[in-house]
Amino acid sequence: MAAGAEHPSSSGRSRAKRGSVMGALDRISGLLGHLTDQILSYLPLKHYVVRRASLLSSEFRYAGTTSDRISDLPRHLTDQILSCLPLKDAVRTSVLSSKRRYTWTTIPGLVFDDSCSAQSPSGTLSSTYRLVDIVDRVLSSHTGTIEKFGVLCETLIDISDVDRWLLHLWRASTKELRLRFVNLQGYEMPSSLFLCHDLVNLDLAFCSLKPPPAFKGFKNMTILKLYVVKMSRYEIESLIKGSPLLQTLMLAPNARDIFCLSIDAPNLRHLELFGCGLEAVSFGGHRLTSLMVASFTLRWCGENQDANRSYLLEFFDQLPQIERLSINSWFLRYLSFGKVPEILPDPCIRLQCISINMDIRSLAEITTVLCILKGSPNLKELHLSGKEFDFSEDRELNGNFWDDYSSPCSFENLKVVSLISLPHTRQIMGFIWFLLSHSPALERMEVWSYPSHGTESCELLLQECVQFPRASARADVVFMGCLKAAPRQLPVWD
Repeated sequence: MAAGAEHPSSSGRSRAKRGSVMGALDRISGLLGHLTDQILSYLPLKHYVVRRASLLSSEFRYAGTTSDRISDLPRHLTDQILSCLPLKDAVRTSVLSSKRRYTWTTIPGLVFDDSCSAQSPSGTLSSTYRLVDIVDRVLSSHTGTIEKFGVLCETLIDISDVDRWLLHLWRASTKELRLRFVNLQGYEMPSSLFLCHDLVNLDLAFCSLKPPPAFKGFKNMTILKLYVVKMSRYEIESLIKGSPLLQTLMLAPNARDIFCLSIDAPNLRHLELFGCGLEAVSFGGHRLTSLMVASFTLRWCGENQDANRSYLLEFFDQLPQIERLSINSWFLRYLSFGKVPEILPDPCIRLQCISINMDIRSLAEITTVLCILKGSPNLKELHLSGKEFDFSEDRELNGNFWDDYSSPCSFENLKVVSLISLPHTRQIMGFIWFLLSHSPALERMEVWSYPSHGTESCELLLQECVQFPRASARADVVFMGCLKAAPRQLPVWD
């Protein structure tokens, strides 16, 4: 064998070794973005030769050396890059060089999921043991700060394991915590969670949470997400009120006995509320002057309302700066109780996008929607979907409501309208005619259907729509086809 030649088996192993980390390195390439200029400022550009187009390919070397370019970056930059990778890929980069063998032990973000125990089928007891063992080993080896910690899995994890992790995170002053044990709705979160006073971001799902009596709240919390978390009304309200810096709240309580909820969070900017049976929502007497994005999805709405109140006016009076709003039919029904004015006395001048799910057969819901639209002079986008009922006949409306309706309004800034799974009925066609004839800036009206509903009704609707007169000469009416799934609310639950 010639001098300096590499043994074939050694060469094969070397190529396999490089290939095993190629995926992780190529992912890093796509994550650089705004870091590129900062990273290049640390590199002697005249000394490297580009052998691949990818910036951080495993074959991208300095001329005359065997060191990769990442190894010579400042530590805070490598930590930032590795934090953007799945933890499994971040650990794999340790084989690049001896300098990088323990780099992953200082990355500030640790998120574990079922892929970390991929050798065992997800949801099995062996995968649980493996995942718990991996989390324990990583935490025991980690030497840096842990800014972010998450465990996302589909299996039962013992409370003692979670308690042990939380105590470690408490000592590490962790700021972001995400725990989602998908198949476990009865899981009781250990009380050690409430020792983590430095938490800024808390995301919990499918568990029960019971704050101790002496707990006064998370004073630094800005983001709180509780999805199918079992808590009493008092505990929810106390937790929110005890977090005075709260800016983002996503709440889906696992309780059927919560009918009223007071959200006392004056600095709130983003709110998503998913409720089982709420009859009333208030905001602690505050006008939420910072709230810009809100979504309200109720599963039921009671009838015990005061006919002398205007729930619609009370609601919008508390949201003077709202920009994006999403409401479902049950919440729309709640707003329609009591007195509904012809138009909002104080217009929602910042509201630009609204998504409404409604029962188009309900006169109360139609008049409520019209009041909202006429009180939103700067509205640019309207997404309207139909509540899934039998649309074979109109339930409340006698004749065509739109034949007798007249209003001197004009939606001067409305540019896009989406009609999702709406039936071909008189009331729907009257509503569409009203929108087309009162929207001089309209550019596009999209018609969508659900696969389960078929396309015939939407095609009939489209055929009639294209014959309607339009206030905008630029307005196109387009059939978009079938949605693969039900439309999401505007603020997406992350």
